[in-house]
Amino acid sequence: MRTLAKLAASASFLALAIGCAEVGNGPTALLATSTPGTSSAASGQVARPAGGSCTTDITVVPTRPGYAFSLDMTGTCRLAHLGRTTMVIQQDFAFDGSIVNSTTHTAANGDLLLSTWYSAPGESTSDGINSVFAGTETYVGGTGRFAYASGSSRVQGTAFMNVATGAFTGEYTTRGTIAY
Repeated sequence: MRTLAKLAASASFLALAIGCAEVGNGPTALLATSTPGTSSAASGQVARPAGGSCTTDITVVPTRPGYAFSLDMTGTCRLAHLGRTTMVIQQDFAFDGSIVNSTTHTAANGDLLLSTWYSAPGESTSDGINSVFAGTETYVGGTGRFAYASGSSRVQGTAFMNVATGAFTGEYTTRGTIAY
């Protein structure tokens, strides 16, 4: 009988607490936004050091609308919290000299980490054969453990054209913080 009374009292308190909570705040907000197995601010995203190194194969592609020049890249990376990944990049050079791109990293278990990258005018240089670039990569979600990923990293690297073969390759390092 005492157990039943305690259970009834607990249920009444929970009902009262839920009924009195403001929408979007208090216990109901946490209950409504937390789903087991997901990463979000409500379920405790943790900021961690991010970084690593990547190598790329670069292909000149037809220029995408609104840009001066476009590239597609594929490659491999060794990144903290992902390990060895494959990546695909779409990169576009704006008329003002800035560079923008979107990147998809695929971890060994299939989780995706999505990012955008921006290089301000003057941050990157090229003589037509060799390029030096730098910019900021911003993490914008993904799948699996990276579904709600956020943060940013500083990217620095070089790209080269093999004059004998005409093939373009690149390599870069990245260092920053990621939360997931």
